Amino acid sequence: MSQRIVVSIGIDGTISATVAGNQGPRCTDALETIHNLFPGAQVVSSRLTPEYFQSALAADVESQRVQEGNQA
Repeated sequence: MSQRIVVSIGIDGTISATVAGNQGPRCTDALETIHNLFPGAQVVSSRLTPEYFQSALAADVESQRVQEGNQA
């Protein structure tokens, strides 16, 4: 899946943006693109989505498998 940035603008002018299609920390690279789209906008809050953690968890599991294989 390719990366997508979904932007919503509320009636009150509130901007919400979500990055989809990238797992792990790479999704945070899109923050610069979002800031460029809305210069002067102030970030009020942010949160990491489950996609962010999917890749990190998979990497931890794979690392554990490699370590266990090296010990055998």
